[in-house]
Amino acid sequence: MNIPDISFTFLVSNLDKSKLDIDSHDLNIYDISSTLLVLIFERSKLPTREESNMCDIFLAFFVFNLSIPIVVASTEANIYEKSSTFSVFREPLSMFCKLVPEDGFIFMNNDDENSKHIIDDTKGNVITFALHKDADYKAENYVYDDDGHPSFDVSFKGEIITHIDLAVTGEHNLYDALATVAVCNTYGVDLDTVKSSLATYRGVHRRFEFLGLTKSKAMVYDDYAHHPAEIATTLYSVNKVKHNRTWALHQPFTYTRTKDHLDEFADVLSGFDNIVLTDIYAGREKDIYNIKTEDLVEKIKPLNPNVYHFSDTDELIKFLNENLQENDIICSIGCGPVDKISQKLIDKPNCG
Repeated sequence: MNIPDISFTFLVSNLDKSKLDIDSHDLNIYDISSTLLVLIFERSKLPTREESNMCDIFLAFFVFNLSIPIVVASTEANIYEKSSTFSVFREPLSMFCKLVPEDGFIFMNNDDENSKHIIDDTKGNVITFALHKDADYKAENYVYDDDGHPSFDVSFKGEIITHIDLAVTGEHNLYDALATVAVCNTYGVDLDTVKSSLATYRGVHRRFEFLGLTKSKAMVYDDYAHHPAEIATTLYSVNKVKHNRTWALHQPFTYTRTKDHLDEFADVLSGFDNIVLTDIYAGREKDIYNIKTEDLVEKIKPLNPNVYHFSDTDELIKFLNENLQENDIICSIGCGPVDKISQKLIDKPNCG
C-alpha cells in the first residue's frame, strides 16, 4: 500500500484542487460521497501549533459531500493545552456533523460529555455507544485477563448480539472496539467477521506496547502518552495487567506543556508505585520558561515519595536494573526518545 508523503501545509493549500500530484502518486478527489477518505499524518508531520491555529485542518473537510459514518470516540482537548482553544476543535466538528445528511449516521461515545455538544442541529441519525451510561450499543459483563486484555458482550438496544475478545489493553481500546461493532452492525457487516478481526488486532507501535522482559523478569512497556489525560489512560492499562509493583519512566515533553500542566502531571504520575523522571525533552522549544524536572519532582513528593530524577541515562538504567523485581511492570511514557531507554532494559524481547 503506497501512501503519498505529503506535508500538512501542502495538503491544505491544495484541498480545493481536484487532483494532487505528489511524488509521482496521484491522489484523486472526485466522487467520495460513498468512499471513506483517510488522510494519514506521521507524528513528525503533524501540524505545528502555528498551522493548527489556522484551523485549516478542521475546515478542510467542508469540501466534501459526506454520507459516510462518523465515529466520535472522544473530543477531549489533549492536543490543545489551553481550554480556551478547545472551541477551535469543537466548533468545526459541530459544523462537520451538520453536513451529515438525513440518511447518514453519526456514532457517538455517550460517556464523553464533550461529544454531546457537537451533534446539535445535525440531520443525521445519531447512534450512541457507551460503557457506563445508557446507549444504543453497550459493553456488558467486561472482564480483564492477567495481561489486561478485555473481553465483553455487546448489547444493542438491550439485547446481546455478540461477544468480543481483545488482544490489546486499555479502556480506550474497549471503546474503539465497541464503536467498530456499532458501525459494522449498522452497515450489515457479519458480526463473526468483526469478532475474529478484532481478536487478531495487536495494537500500534508505542501505544502501551509490550517490549519484553528485563533480566529480573520485570515487564517492560512503552507508551507515547505526553498529556496528563493520556497518562491516566496508560496507568489504567498498567493496573489491569497482573503485576508486583508499577514503575513510570517518564520523559516530560516540552517546557510549556510541563509548566502548564505541572499539577496534573504530578497527580497522575503519583498513581504509579515508583516514578523515574528524565530531564525535560525540549522538542521544538528553547529553555526560556523557567521550568525544570526538579519542579515536577517537588510536586510529586507530597503525593508519592518514591520519585527519582536522573539527568544521566547510564545512571538511570543502572538504578532500574538494580531495583526492578520479577513481575514488576515498568512503562516508558512520553513522545520523545524515552523508548530508547526502555529498550536498553530488555533482556528477553517480545517476539510476538
